[in-house]
Amino acid sequence: EAEERAKERGKELLRFLRKKKILGRGPFDEYISLPGYENVFSKTVAGFLLQPGDLSEYLENVLKTVDGDGERREEEKKEEEEKKEEEEKKEEEEKKERRERSNAVIKIIELLLKIDIHGVSGFTQYDIIKPDMCDMFSPAIFRSVEDELISKKLCVYGKKRKREFLKLCSSSAEIKDAKERIEEWRRKKLTTGGVPEIVEKRVKDLVAGVKKGTKEWKAKFAEVSKFSKEDLEKVGAYFSGFKMEENFLFLTGDLLVGDDTLHLVITDRLSRYDVREWRRQPVLFITEVRPRWLQKIEVVFRGAYPKLSERRVAVAVPNEVAYSNFKQDLLYDIVERLGIPEVLGLKSIPTQPVDHTFY
Repeated sequence: EAEERAKERGKELLRFLRKKKILGRGPFDEYISLPGYENVFSKTVAGFLLQPGDLSEYLENVLKTVDGDGERREEEKKEEEEKKEEEEKKEEEEKKERRERSNAVIKIIELLLKIDIHGVSGFTQYDIIKPDMCDMFSPAIFRSVEDELISKKLCVYGKKRKREFLKLCSSSAEIKDAKERIEEWRRKKLTTGGVPEIVEKRVKDLVAGVKKGTKEWKAKFAEVSKFSKEDLEKVGAYFSGFKMEENFLFLTGDLLVGDDTLHLVITDRLSRYDVREWRRQPVLFITEVRPRWLQKIEVVFRGAYPKLSERRVAVAVPNEVAYSNFKQDLLYDIVERLGIPEVLGLKSIPTQPVDHTFY
């Protein structure tokens, strides 16, 4: 019904513009604004459009949903104790779904803030966002979140010559405010989680070990690290600590041990855009969940510059698995300290069922 009303309103606008001779027919039978009528066209169309929704207010409510469940946990526990087991299970499932959906809203807005509507070389914006959201959450959640953003007039869907895109339709001030809110939320989420603290502690242990001065200590350290006693005699070590990268919205840090340099990235869910567009090499992405696109990483890097074969990229999930397309003692040492016994090649990734509709 809403779609039919929108079509009728579009036809009404088209008839009005043609009647006033503001629109004409182009060489490909398309409608074009006639020269000199651009301002009139813009004002007329604006009168037919619905005003955009309040992105800041919407995002604030979503952020409260994500964080508020944790704050109410003790109170909810008392209520849950009085309920039957089935009711408790149902409520927990609903809370989980609510948090997951709120996380999906934040992630899609984050991706829209990062990726221009024109996309990147080899992919449209929609080619990246849609499969990432479907992989990280589910196709149903993606469709639901997309529909909600559009229905609340926070986002518009467009299609031009088979190229689909989504665009936030709020003012530049509101978009800036949204980015600042998400950046602060992600900083809090990533820095208070267990993974960054564990990684930073183990990296600092490595650096401290390398800097130890006694030969006896270096000999002992060499036994538990990937470095030989000879290497340790001539290396220095440096770690920058982690900080939020404001464009990519994840934590980054630089590690140097002797001649080996490794850029560390910590995030919760690693997107196709992040791994493609991050150019500092060699890099180890440390993430909470193994990205499903890893088994199709060559497709992800289609059209990228530099291409995958010219980059040094590793992805690790602490205490689970790590993959890399390069060899380095420093990488192996860090991965082992993350509870991963070996680094597999990117070609060693087992195939999982994938919905190819979104590739």
